[in-house]
Amino acid sequence: MPAEERVPVTLTANSTPPGATVMTATGENLGPTPLVSQVMIPRSQLGLPQTFSFTLPGYQPATAAAVAVNNAVTIQATLTPMSGMPGMPGMPGMPTGMPRTITVSGGDGGRIYDYHTTTSTAVVAEACDVQTMTVTVRGNHSFFSDVTVSLSGPYGQNVTLQRRQRGNPFRTYTVTRATGTQAQGAWRLSVRDTVGADSGYLNGFTMSISCL
Repeated sequence: MPAEERVPVTLTANSTPPGATVMTATGENLGPTPLVSQVMIPRSQLGLPQTFSFTLPGYQPATAAAVAVNNAVTIQATLTPMSGMPGMPGMPGMPTGMPRTITVSGGDGGRIYDYHTTTSTAVVAEACDVQTMTVTVRGNHSFFSDVTVSLSGPYGQNVTLQRRQRGNPFRTYTVTRATGTQAQGAWRLSVRDTVGADSGYLNGFTMSISCL
């Protein structure tokens, strides 16, 4: 089966402060901001949000997503200083070897509709051994028990968060099965509608990871 055609897309990326390293969802290093670069996107994904991560020493990693328009994507990220957070590397007077918290978000996933899986991707840019993890899913659906929510990680982590239950799937989950695994890389949140008639929308998700 031939490989899917990839289309060159011009990426313009900026950050506050400047100088942040930009990476693709697959971990490709594109360089520091301000950045103009070319990325190759599968043709079938041109209408979907493209997610990129931003990292800068002394700042919390951030992600941004946007849909390509006329074969161009423009993204902007504001990074939060790590100052005052215990255990952060490179901060004077802070103890080492203590847990730190990384927060990353996946962008708008789009419509949730019958017999379809809607996804959103978030990227953890730095090495991190997971101690605890919570995942907050944002969205809506007209019939909760139609929906199965799952999370997959960069090293084969696969967790079903909710499977066709009556409770609201758009909430915060504690992911105990990720404890002890490596967090660095792309995480994908999937919402599968397994029944006909009802629909909804995936607005995105946020992961909060306590790690060493």
